[in-house]
Amino acid sequence: MYEKIFLGLATLIFAGLLVFVFYEHSNLRPGMASLKRQFGNTFYGSPKICIQPFNGVDTAAVAEVKRSIKKYYGFEVKVLAPIALPESARTTQIAAFRYYRPSANRFRADTLIRHLRNVIPLGYDYILGITASDISCTKKRDGKIKDPTWMYTDWGIFGLGFCPGRSCVVSTYRLGRDTYDQEIIRNRLRKVANHELGHNLGLPHCPNPRCFMQDAMESMSTIDREPESLCGNCRAQIGLELAQRW
Repeated sequence: MYEKIFLGLATLIFAGLLVFVFYEHSNLRPGMASLKRQFGNTFYGSPKICIQPFNGVDTAAVAEVKRSIKKYYGFEVKVLAPIALPESARTTQIAAFRYYRPSANRFRADTLIRHLRNVIPLGYDYILGITASDISCTKKRDGKIKDPTWMYTDWGIFGLGFCPGRSCVVSTYRLGRDTYDQEIIRNRLRKVANHELGHNLGLPHCPNPRCFMQDAMESMSTIDREPESLCGNCRAQIGLELAQRW
């Protein structure tokens, strides 16, 4: 009698587990399944993003980036407690860059995204750093530093991200240098953040001027002209179903 009851309960539990597994995998968003196949990401369902503010960045800017990622990509986003920028990334601490721009107290974006990659909290798939400090990288063409080398060895940028990868960084430093209009600055910040996260998802620069994945080509006007959306080709590349179009 008890054996039959036990076997019956075991059968019910096993059947319930099968239903749960089927439900979980059948509800994996098609776009996210495509991302997992294409780039080997380990997440199931929607990716989880964490934003890492660096000391001194405006909390309103952080909130704007969080809202933008949630609204456009539909991802879960968590804001971490602010931390200090690593001194190892400061250009004045790196001899190779002191020679070219001795007065530039910048932080190397390539060093920052490597640092961020190493501190992603357990359970999160991507990390986006945001800072108010100036950031830079070395601009190359055909494997060589662009001319003039004194300028492009340590070139100030808006943001940088691995493509594909798990970390990116954006800076507010240059976004308001030519305007006091806060809406313009917020608009630029949203585009830059979504652009760098797009690189993490595996998207290269796009030739379509109606896509926020186009190369800014060292110009703020490019960012101002582009829309706050991906073109159809870029959406198809990552198979992403957007939660809500702008």
